[in-house]
Amino acid sequence: MDAVSAATWLRRNALALSAVAVLLPVTAAVVVGNEWWSANSGRDVFPVTVAEGESARFGGISWGPARASDAEPGENAELPPRTKVIAVDIPVDRHGKATTCTVTGLRETSGAQREWQVDTKTTDWNYRLQTFCKSESTVESGQSGPFTLSLPFVVPDDIDGPLAVDLVVIDELPRFLRVEVTP
Repeated sequence: MDAVSAATWLRRNALALSAVAVLLPVTAAVVVGNEWWSANSGRDVFPVTVAEGESARFGGISWGPARASDAEPGENAELPPRTKVIAVDIPVDRHGKATTCTVTGLRETSGAQREWQVDTKTTDWNYRLQTFCKSESTVESGQSGPFTLSLPFVVPDDIDGPLAVDLVVIDELPRFLRVEVTP
């Protein structure tokens, strides 16, 4: 093919070649985005952070302000050596809405960024205290209204830095709530 016929061919097909140049990356982006969304839509990916001492409205529910403090493990508790119990209380008002929430854990937001799960077994925690949001809109004995999540965490006694509790509200995934606290 000589230079003249190549230039003629390019001119005749310029519109189609331009469309391919635009549509090929757009198609790739759509496919990759769809695959990413399929893989992550049911997971907690995007934190919505609530600063310490603040309240927030998330998923139609009021959260906070959260409080954290060192707590007694209970008389029958057998804590591992060099650990302590941190209790986190998070006031919750669902405003009559029925939903479920799950606490995924307590994490250091800086430093070693360690994570811990709610521990009601090692601690002698009062089983009547709520450690998750029940799916129905009423709590304990059919009473509705605000309640407080009361969460015990067994953590190393050398814990340093700011902490945060991660909460998942299933209707809000892939966003989740990260409530900052300091014991």
